[in-house]
Amino acid sequence: MEPGTTLYYRLEDVDIHGASTFHGPISITPGQPSAATVTGFTAHNASRLSLGLLLTAALTLVIKRRR
Repeated sequence: MEPGTTLYYRLEDVDIHGASTFHGPISITPGQPSAATVTGFTAHNASRLSLGLLLTAALTLVIKRRR
């Protein structure tokens, strides 16, 4: 979509009995998009989760082998 292109929308609502009502139309003319800005980011340490999953899997294998 090119900036400055006008779009028209109509909204239809349908009630629980199946009756519909249309609203609009409304129009919108978007401009040029603005640049994205990164405000910050963080790193998550997944080693605890990975270690927990590894230990759970190992324990499950040991229990199954003993049966």
